[in-house]
Amino acid sequence: MQFRSINFGELTYAPGDVIRFPEGLPGFPTLKEFLLLDSPEFQPFQYLQAVGDPPIAFPLINPQLVCPEYRFALSDEDARPLEAERPEDLMTFVIVTITQPVAQATANLMAPLVINSRRMVGRQIILHGSDYPVQFPLLRGQPQEQPQEQPQEQPQEQPAACEV
Repeated sequence: MQFRSINFGELTYAPGDVIRFPEGLPGFPTLKEFLLLDSPEFQPFQYLQAVGDPPIAFPLINPQLVCPEYRFALSDEDARPLEAERPEDLMTFVIVTITQPVAQATANLMAPLVINSRRMVGRQIILHGSDYPVQFPLLRGQPQEQPQEQPQEQPQEQPAACEV
């Protein structure tokens, strides 16, 4: 099978390469079929290319590369649709927002993508109640624009390593 991607040109794939997201993605509920594009020229990124909408491709990264302490537990409700028989069948990615300047690019640690690589089914998990940010700086050593701070009446707790 083939289709022309706006970002990557002509793509050839087999039906077994398609990752199904039965519920779509938040904000994209009608997009249910994607390809995971991996190339040495993209590293450390990969792209989740929508099969039915050629302009849509999400840059992804392994969250462990951004935040080595990144951990979460899948609830039974989130795990069931993934149909995983073994934990090693699951791959986890986070969506990256690439900005200008690039030094301010961020990763969404609050809503990881979990993909069962054996069954080729995926789901975006919203980590309700988590302290992980939606916009975690990819380049933590780079200065980030910060909103002006308001005076605090109470001292704030120190954030965990992967929080902003």
